[in-house]
Amino acid sequence: MEKKGSRCSKAENCERALPVLDAVDVVNTLRQEASERLQDFNARLIPTIERDRILGVTIPTIRRWAKFFLKETDVRPYLDQLPHFYWEEQVLHGELLNTYKTYEELLPHLECFLPYITDWATCDTLAPKALAKQQEKLLTQCQGWLGSAHEYTVRFAIVSCMTYFLKKDFRPEVLDWIAAIQRPEYYVQMAQGWFFAEGVLHHPTEVMPYLSTERLLPEVLNKALQKACESRRCSEEDKARFRTMKVKVEK
Repeated sequence: MEKKGSRCSKAENCERALPVLDAVDVVNTLRQEASERLQDFNARLIPTIERDRILGVTIPTIRRWAKFFLKETDVRPYLDQLPHFYWEEQVLHGELLNTYKTYEELLPHLECFLPYITDWATCDTLAPKALAKQQEKLLTQCQGWLGSAHEYTVRFAIVSCMTYFLKKDFRPEVLDWIAAIQRPEYYVQMAQGWFFAEGVLHHPTEVMPYLSTERLLPEVLNKALQKACESRRCSEEDKARFRTMKVKVEK
């Protein structure tokens, strides 16, 4: 699909219907931006996605095309075409959702998309701005997502709790919610570790009591301590203390 100029000037009413975004056009467009070198790199970076389902397109390029498709096409039917085959289509889908302006419009599409996420990168680039506009509703929604059987729905909920309820608008109850998760999946545990690493740097008094095997799985505890030590915001004194708190994980 080639980029075109604006379909109508400001003086026009723009009443003509936009063409529906076609999945074949999306794939053909992304193929033109693909790099075999990046395909190899991303296949190593995202091990849960088969190499033949990765084209090799950069995230900034996908975002640029998402903006173009939003302006020049009707993307709504495309959002119903799940699952997508290529990883880049998944990221593009998330980028389209990121532009939704209201929580109410976003939520049905978000709920539909989450079960189809199968990798950490798609999950973590999914950050709809509309979520910030209804934080009370989001808090309740996150609590429900944390109980999902789907690995990446849980990860999305953890990252959302970290983004919206751990820093400026701190909700202490989310500490208990995230600590209560006892799951073996690597990318869930990594998200938990990331959450508590950020937490101990922003709210050390409240979060320090959680950094023990009495509250967290050993794998999660070690990931949190390691992540905190990697932060530039962590003092050398705290880094030394965190290193002594690591525990042996039985394999």
